[in-house]
Amino acid sequence: MEILALVILLPLGLVFLLGPLLGTIAFFTLGSLRRRLDRIEERLRDLSDPPGYDRHPLRAEPRAERVDEPVPVLRAVEVVEPTAPKRDPERPQSVPPEPWAWESLLGGRVLGWVAAAFLLLAFGYFIAYAFQNEWIGPVGQISLGLATGTLLCLAGARVHRRGYVMGAMLLGTGIVMLYLALLASYGGYQLLPPSRGVLYQMVLVALSVGVAGLYRTRSIAVMALVGGLVSPVLIPSTQDLYSSFFLYLLLLETAMIALSLWRGWTWLPPVALVGVQVLFGLWAEGNYHPEKLWAVLGFQGVLFTLHLLHDVGVPVLWRRPVGLGRLLGFVVATLAFAQAVCIYPYWDIRPWLPALSLGMATLMVLLARLVKQRISFDPQPLYFTLLALGLVFVAAAPALRFTGGWIGLAWAVLGSLLWAYALRVRTLPLLVFAGLLLGLSIFHELFVYANPTYRQDRVAFPIFNAEAFPLVLVIFALWLAAWQLRAVQGTADAFRWRVWLFLVVVGIVVGWLLLSAEVNDYFQQLHGDSVLTSMSVSITWAIYAGLVMAAGFWRSSGTLRAIGLGLLGLAIIKGLLFDMASLSGLYRILAFLILAVVLGATAMTYQRLERAGLLRKGPSS
Repeated sequence: MEILALVILLPLGLVFLLGPLLGTIAFFTLGSLRRRLDRIEERLRDLSDPPGYDRHPLRAEPRAERVDEPVPVLRAVEVVEPTAPKRDPERPQSVPPEPWAWESLLGGRVLGWVAAAFLLLAFGYFIAYAFQNEWIGPVGQISLGLATGTLLCLAGARVHRRGYVMGAMLLGTGIVMLYLALLASYGGYQLLPPSRGVLYQMVLVALSVGVAGLYRTRSIAVMALVGGLVSPVLIPSTQDLYSSFFLYLLLLETAMIALSLWRGWTWLPPVALVGVQVLFGLWAEGNYHPEKLWAVLGFQGVLFTLHLLHDVGVPVLWRRPVGLGRLLGFVVATLAFAQAVCIYPYWDIRPWLPALSLGMATLMVLLARLVKQRISFDPQPLYFTLLALGLVFVAAAPALRFTGGWIGLAWAVLGSLLWAYALRVRTLPLLVFAGLLLGLSIFHELFVYANPTYRQDRVAFPIFNAEAFPLVLVIFALWLAAWQLRAVQGTADAFRWRVWLFLVVVGIVVGWLLLSAEVNDYFQQLHGDSVLTSMSVSITWAIYAGLVMAAGFWRSSGTLRAIGLGLLGLAIIKGLLFDMASLSGLYRILAFLILAVVLGATAMTYQRLERAGLLRKGPSS
């Protein structure tokens, strides 16, 4: 019983003894925690209240501005999320480059296309082997090709729907097989009439273009184009079915243009056009005849019209800028059409070729004006491309009408007129075109002058003869261009001064070479390789140097005076080292006397001009 009482009373005593003590400790502890929480809440309110707001209106020291302040609306405490540090927009941020997925490219795409090529080779060798062993005939070959191509297309469509690139590869391989089989049916074995074969080929091209556009896959479009271009080469026809061949090539180019308009692949038509022109050139090399002239001109005319509509008409209609693909396509089509018109019916329409060239130039200028009005993007590559083509046709007109050195002279006249116009409208591309024409005129005239077929075997007075006079006029055209540049825009700018100096120096050097050759040929025909011939060249150099220095004094140009002094120095060196060594007696004395008089007169002229204050450097030119 004692033990039971002890067990019951001991816990009760501990409760009554320890309970008040624990309650007291808890009371003071909770009070301290409450005061700490009050302080924390007060600090949070102070942080959340607007400036000047007093939360305690009954305290002893109220704020003076409290009466005039409106009662603010209490805002909730906003949780400020940590933000990333701001980056300096002017400092370029280094973006780590993405690793090149070479393994995916090599293993997933390159190997797939190699497998497609091997599949085509295996099929081709199997057909050839079966044909050699008389397993199957022409009908069997074509049927097997059509069946295999169809199965590959169906399998490729199924695989492509699952998102694999292999689907596009199978589709492209099947399209190529269908091309080969269909072209062999009417081009290789004549199992179908050419008209029906071309009709089936048109349907196949339309289907391949539709598949490429529907699946938005460039590789299918490339395979369709490659198959269309390679098929005529792999399966040559035994007969010259040029009408069907031209129709097939036009259909292929039209399909690529339609695909470009559908999906915006503007690079596709120029690539197709280059391939079409290569096939046309291969055909023309061995099969052209004057009876096929109108078919050839019609073929090239249709190609030019297609690219005129696609590369110029569509951007003008939609008011869109033109990319590199359209520019290349239009340039290739235009030049191919012009070449066909000039080459094939050359002897029949030779008198009309200059007029046709000017007509094409007029068309290009009108198109450029239309582009300028409709397309307001800057820069306008199509506008300047059309102007360049117009200048090409303008430059071609003299080449088709004149012969010899008069062609370069016509180019120099055109270049000078265009140079003057470009300086006044301040258009750099036109200025570049004019400079190209002037440079082309110089090179052509030098080539004609150095060509012995254009030289006449007779004694002609220097400079004033049919061989040299056109080159003299071209040199004056260069100097006229330099004078126009200085008169209109000035040469204070470093770039303009370099252009001015280049034109002047090229003209002076070419004139110096021409004058030397003319004087040497003239005296050599009269006196042979004598001292008089050599001395005449030296005297000519001295006179030419004096003219250049006189031009420098007239135009107040220190550059021209420096060039003249350099030429005079060459004349003195030549006279001392080469001419004086072969003279003797009175001739040597007379030569030294003439040389002293010339140099003394030059020095006296410089001294008089210096005393008069006229010997100054002049402008920056």
